[in-house]
Amino acid sequence: MTGIDEAGRGCLAGPVVVAAVTWRPSVIAEQPWFPLLADSKTLDEKKRDLLFPLILEHADRVRTAFVGNILIDYLNILRATLHGFECVAPAFDATVPLIIDGNQKPPTLPWAKTLVKGDSRASAVAAGGIVAKVLRDAVMKRHAAAYPAYAFEVHKGYATKKHRDAVSAHGNTPLHRKSFKPCSLLPDDDAQGALLQQQFATAGGDHAALVACWRSLQAQYHRLPLAVVRELLPQLNRAGLSILPCAADMARLATPIDPATTSSKTSPCQNDVHSLEAKDPLFSF
Repeated sequence: MTGIDEAGRGCLAGPVVVAAVTWRPSVIAEQPWFPLLADSKTLDEKKRDLLFPLILEHADRVRTAFVGNILIDYLNILRATLHGFECVAPAFDATVPLIIDGNQKPPTLPWAKTLVKGDSRASAVAAGGIVAKVLRDAVMKRHAAAYPAYAFEVHKGYATKKHRDAVSAHGNTPLHRKSFKPCSLLPDDDAQGALLQQQFATAGGDHAALVACWRSLQAQYHRLPLAVVRELLPQLNRAGLSILPCAADMARLATPIDPATTSSKTSPCQNDVHSLEAKDPLFSF
């Protein structure tokens, strides 16, 4: 069985992290730690950290995708999450059920089954949720050192009162999702957006100038109107400067595919949506 779950979908800042765990439930059920598996939201940090290396050790396959805030804002949180699901899903195998937590799945995975509250009903889904949660918390703790006023190490980017108060007092960081209130539009954002539009207009076809524009967008993202971001990203994409999925990936998000004709290889994740196998260094968190 393969189970897929996510962490961070409702956060104001940071990525949404998706994880897929493949294992044989009958074998895993014999492990002494099996009864501890549960919805990651019901487990405290100590239990999640205990289970994380055990899941990696005993799973047949673990794959993750980190979908950044710029892509979330561009696609919207639902489509960005669905893209994460498609990135971590294994190739079609009639002998291995694919279970996705919740009630929505990408049209590219017609063979998958959705399961409401799957993280408390299927062990592989619970494991995916734990992996996603542990990795996301580790990322947000690292960001906390760069943005100490926001206490990311405490709330991990969720919309707590402390977090919302920090946004009100200090504004957005480059990690915040502009499509989420209260991060949508702040004073002087329009002026900052106009400056970037002017910079892009004067760049013309000069590649070095376009690179400078792209770097400005990344550095000033937290101060740009979302409309400006959505206008400029496709243009930068055509110039080869992008964090967006390629055209083929965007088409797959809207077009069902036949599992009988699907390649045996899992499609790679694009740009800031990167996949990691269980033995990759990031899993040493």
